[in-house]
Amino acid sequence: MRPPRVSDRLRFIASLVLPGARLIDVGCDHALLPIYYLLGDPEAKAVAIDNKDGPLRVAAKNVSRWGLDDRLTLIRGDGIPSGLLQAGDCVVIAGLGGVEIGQILTQIESAAAMYVLSPHSRAEVLRETLSQLSLAIVAETVKAEGGRTYLVMTVKPSVKSIMYSDDERWIGPHCLTQLDADFGDAAFLLYMRRLKRHLSRVVRHDPTAASPLARLEQYIGRIDA
Repeated sequence: MRPPRVSDRLRFIASLVLPGARLIDVGCDHALLPIYYLLGDPEAKAVAIDNKDGPLRVAAKNVSRWGLDDRLTLIRGDGIPSGLLQAGDCVVIAGLGGVEIGQILTQIESAAAMYVLSPHSRAEVLRETLSQLSLAIVAETVKAEGGRTYLVMTVKPSVKSIMYSDDERWIGPHCLTQLDADFGDAAFLLYMRRLKRHLSRVVRHDPTAASPLARLEQYIGRIDA
C-alpha cells in the first residue's frame, strides 16, 4: 500500500529521523507523520501522542489501515509520559507554539537522542528554553507550506552550557549564518521578511529586538537594492 500523502514539510521532518530510531510524535493529529516514517523504515517503531479524542480515533483507523498496529502505539496525553523515553528515541513536536513546546520539554525526565521541533510562534522563547535545558540547536531550516513558512529545528543534548545572543535568540543561530547565503531561497526570505515585521512591532517594548531587527533590515535591504 502506498504511504499517506503528506506535505513537503512533514516529509522533510521524517527525513531527519535517523534510520531505526523510535519516533515519538507529540501532537500527532491523525498520525500521518509516524505512519509515513514507518512505511519507509520497516525496522522502526513509533509512539504517537495527542490530547484530543477525535484526532486519535482517526489516527487509530489510519494505523490499522496501513497495518501498523504492532509498530505504532497511540497515547492520549498533553506531553511525553513519565518513563516513556528510551536511548536512541527521536522526539518530534511540530505545530505547537514555542512556549508550549518548551513546557513539554521542561517536563521530560530524561533526554532523547534527538528532537525535531517546528514552532509556529515564539521561536525566540523556545530557543531560550533549549539553552536552559542544555539542548543545542544543530540545524535550522525554513519550509513553505500553504502560503505560510515554518521553521524546523534539529536539536540534540549538549554537555556544554549554551548561551544565545539577542541576534541568535530572535533570528536563530543557524539562520544567522544563512543571511548572506540564501538569497535564492524564497521560503527563507519570506520567513525573514515576516520576522522583520514582527520585530518592528516588538522593539517598541522589548529592546532586545533592536539588534536582530537591524540585522534583518540590512539583509533585506541588500536583496531589495
